Amino acid sequence: MTYAAVMVYVDASSHAAARIGLACDIAGVHGATVIGVSASVPLMPVLAPTRFTPLSGSSALPQQEGAESDLRYAERCFREVVSQRACRWEWRSSLDNPGHFLVHEARAADLIIVGQKMWELSPHHRADPAEILREAGRPILMVPPSAIISPLGTNAVIAWKDCREARRAVFDALPLLAMAREVCVVDVASEMLREKAQSQVSDVTMFLGRHGIKAEAMVESVDERSLADQLLAVASRKRAGLIVMGGQSHVRLHDWTFGGDTHAMLKKSPVCLFLSN
Repeated sequence: MTYAAVMVYVDASSHAAARIGLACDIAGVHGATVIGVSASVPLMPVLAPTRFTPLSGSSALPQQEGAESDLRYAERCFREVVSQRACRWEWRSSLDNPGHFLVHEARAADLIIVGQKMWELSPHHRADPAEILREAGRPILMVPPSAIISPLGTNAVIAWKDCREARRAVFDALPLLAMAREVCVVDVASEMLREKAQSQVSDVTMFLGRHGIKAEAMVESVDERSLADQLLAVASRKRAGLIVMGGQSHVRLHDWTFGGDTHAMLKKSPVCLFLSN
């Protein structure tokens, strides 16, 4: 299994170049195309409400110029990185909501690389990983600005929970897991469920083994820490550069949202995080 097209979202952060470089590295292994994507919407000025003062076209013009400047910066950053790499590439951008545009373009990619949500970036040029994961129908690789270990060729941790999303994530991550130095499949379970959890993670290691990926099975006992903190502690002990997990969701009154553990990992992980659902 390989990736044929890797999509990377380019924003105005100082970490965008590293994210593009990672996309090129993954594409280089698989002979894939790198698709750079960026979007920005004009930030309309906040005006005091009046009954008879419509927003004129001239007052909106500087805001559009700002959004266009965002896109020019992003394209320049993308071209500077890919020009130094021997990979095929495409560039796509639009004056649009970043999440909407990236989800719309996701049909062209096998994998979407995004940055961690950083509040210092303007929301009009920032892509929310949770929104992309929820809507795109593609796995995402979230790259935190603090990531110091590459997700390629290093150790990987699979955060296992026996659910559809976790099974999907493991399958979608096979091309990256095949490159890992060591893979650990870990579940966090109570003593009452420990034997069942051990059987499940052993099954996952056997599945990986049939794909030529050697993996270790591990069950951690539940303690006073949150699940996210326990998983991050395992990743730290294993010196992992990649965590793979399912983006667990629930539906309430037709509103599909992600659970707290998924949001916590997206917010807190200092390690590259692969999610699918």
